[in-house]
Amino acid sequence: MATHGILWPNVLANLRGERPKPLWPLGEGRHGSVNYWMMNSFTVWRNDPSAKAEKALLDTYAEFRRVGHLSMEAKGGVATEQGIPGAHWYFNLAPALGTFRFATIEKRVDLEDAALAFLLDEVGLNRAFTYNGWVVMPSPRIKDEKHMTPHDGYRDVFTALALGKKAKKSEAYWKDDQSAAVRTMKLIVEEGLWPVSTAQRAKVPKLYLPIMKSDLPGGGYLAQIEDTPEARKAIARDACNWVRMGPRILFKEGEAYGYDWSEPPVSEE
Repeated sequence: MATHGILWPNVLANLRGERPKPLWPLGEGRHGSVNYWMMNSFTVWRNDPSAKAEKALLDTYAEFRRVGHLSMEAKGGVATEQGIPGAHWYFNLAPALGTFRFATIEKRVDLEDAALAFLLDEVGLNRAFTYNGWVVMPSPRIKDEKHMTPHDGYRDVFTALALGKKAKKSEAYWKDDQSAAVRTMKLIVEEGLWPVSTAQRAKVPKLYLPIMKSDLPGGGYLAQIEDTPEARKAIARDACNWVRMGPRILFKEGEAYGYDWSEPPVSEE
């Protein structure tokens, strides 16, 4: 079974209040992947909510603040999943949302504050790259070779809920395992644990790979990962380095994006 096939079901069980055995013991599990660490360290803490396990989570959130949002030091450099959509987005956010919820309920104040700060950083990042309710930005983990796109409806729903808006979805949507992150966000809001007014003021956090944004004259924006030696190393090949959103861009309902350090086309916006 693939590693995600163990880590993700563990997270789902954690969110239900169960305490499955972690895949790796405390101190292991990075393997160059931020989402592996996020999922497993959450399971470690829920399996044994000791001070040592809590410190591992606190250290993780502190590292994100120091290195960059969703960015961790790893062998050979920095592993970053900033701006990632799709499965890796909810692999990262579901554990963080679960950590915030349980830490708040159980009055683990330091961990509550750290998880909330991380979630507000995600909200601030998403707010900055939203067009007509779509959250879209470039990311080094969006792979052309895997036919990924920079848009993710789950991130749209998370951001809307965080900002105090409603998300009209079917009962089947909320029950789906892939909706675990947004379902937890919805629960946090309904339980009165979420500071909506604070989220509405959230700013872009420190990023390991800075994103340059320019508004387009006709509406929308162009966002590009800054071309630096660090970015070239982190992005390597086949990753999304720019996105363009606007009302007259006809590709995928207004969205356009490019890979592998391509230059965005001249826009008529």
